[in-house]
This record gives sequence, C-alpha cells and structure tokens, in this order.
Amino acid sequence: MEHNGRRRAAAATVFIPIAGVAAVSNLGSGMLLDRVQPRMLLCGGLFLLAGALLTATRVTSPHTAWTYGVMLGLMQGMQGAVGGGAWAYYFGRANHGAMRGFASTVMVAGSALGPLPFAWGVERFGTYAPLLTVAALLPACVAIRGLFVRSPSEVAAKA
Repeated sequence: MEHNGRRRAAAATVFIPIAGVAAVSNLGSGMLLDRVQPRMLLCGGLFLLAGALLTATRVTSPHTAWTYGVMLGLMQGMQGAVGGGAWAYYFGRANHGAMRGFASTVMVAGSALGPLPFAWGVERFGTYAPLLTVAALLPACVAIRGLFVRSPSEVAAKA
C-alpha cells in the first residue's frame, strides 16, 4: 500500500475490517457448511483471495483499503471455518491427523518461501503489483478447478 501512496498508519487501518469481518464470516461459514458442499465455500474463499490480491495492487484510498480488508476478512473467516470440515468430508477421519500434519508442513514451508518471489518482484519492478497480479491467478485457477470436484457420495454412486 505504501507503493500506492498510502501512509503506513493509513494502511494499518485495513486490519479493522479484516478482524471484524473474519469473525462474522467464520460464524456464517460454519452455519453454511451444514447446508452446502464444502467445495463451494472453499472455492468462494479462493475467489475472494484472488480478488483481494488484485485489490491490494490498487489500494489508493480509504475506500479501497476497506474493500481489500473486507475481502481478506471474508476469505480468512471462510477458510477458518471450512478447513477442518472439508478435510473430514473429502478424505474421511481415518488418516485425518496425518493428512493435516503434512498439509501444515507444506503451509509452513510456503510461508517461509513465499516472500522470496515478492522480494525479487519489488526489486525487479519497483512495486508488488506485477507479482500480486500473477499470484492472483493461482487461487482463481484452483477455485475454478474446485468447482468440478465431485463429493465422495457422487464418486461412490458412480462406482
């Protein structure tokens, strides 16, 4: 946001909507999880993440900062509520711990290595915008693919 002319203090106000919206989104997503397939909520969260990444490149006013914060808060709340339920729904409970442990290890590695391309990008281009735009493609593509994932009951019915 600083690269878009926002002062650090003004950029920090984005955490207000993130926290509040994430709490409400977590509760709402938990209730929706009992009514819709988890993939729909997971895909919705991924589309929100892609949108937030694109919005982050255009935050130039308090309005766009709040828009970014709301999108990120919705996504974080959805992923928090749906994450555990989706694992059990799609993979069962037999190996739940092993699978979550492996996934957590991959996420920690991604968190450690993820900043490297962004550091390279800001050094190369002078801004985060190009890499954030490219990074938005990954959750968008995964979300589109996720819309076509069949539920275990659909797979069993065809077998």
